[in-house]
Order: sequence, then structure tokens, then C-alpha cells
Amino acid sequence: MIDDSLGSIPFGHIAFTLGVLISTNSENRLREGNMATAYSTEMLEALAAEIGENIYIDIAKWHLYLGDAKLHTPLAEKLLPMVAEDNISEDGVVKVLQDIPIKLGGGRRTVPLAELLPMQCQVNLIDLLEEYQQKL
Repeated sequence: MIDDSLGSIPFGHIAFTLGVLISTNSENRLREGNMATAYSTEMLEALAAEIGENIYIDIAKWHLYLGDAKLHTPLAEKLLPMVAEDNISEDGVVKVLQDIPIKLGGGRRTVPLAELLPMQCQVNLIDLLEEYQQKL
């Protein structure tokens, strides 16, 4: 049975309201993190999109882009402070990648994201962050 409790509220209004709630929650989550400065949702989404489209993990020569793996936004959230504070370093990026656990085989094994990215993707990620930082 379908619950019609929304009555006569137009769908567009619901979508707009959900969008505002999601946006507000994302901004609050950013403010609550370890960041001294609140970064805009637009900055996060733009960086996440760049990461998602350009950076991939390599498994048996198959490329799984971080956007498809839904890893682009969590990675962007951890890298954005580094970018905004003009503090991009290879060591810092590798540390972030090492600190993101990826479960394999239904959780039977966990490996750091750094071990799944080819070296060229790590280099590309640093380049991408530097280019993004210059746009700010």
C-alpha cells in the first residue's frame, strides 16, 4: 500500500526541501569535523567531482573510478582542508589515503585506499589538488 501522507504538496517543493536539508547537513558535517574553517558545499562537491571522474583504483587491471565506488566525497572531505589552507604535500595526501580503509570480500579483508591506487593515480591526485587549489 502506498502512503499518500504528503497530500497536495508539489513534488518540486519536496525535492527543493530535501536539497536544502542535504546541503545543510553537509555544511554542518563539514563544520563539525576537524576543520577550523567551514568550507562550502560547492567547494566540496566540485573537488569530489574532479576526484570521482579522474582517480581510480586498479583491481586486476580493471579501473574502478572513485565516483563509481562512492569514495570520491569522503576522500574530498579529508583533502579539502589541505587544499583550502594551501598545505598540499605528497606525504599529507599519502597519509590521508592510508587512513581510508577499504573493505574487500564482504569485509573479510581491509586495505588502505593508498594500496589500491596505482602510483600514477596518486601523482594525478596531487596534481589535481594543486590545480584545484589554484582555482580558489
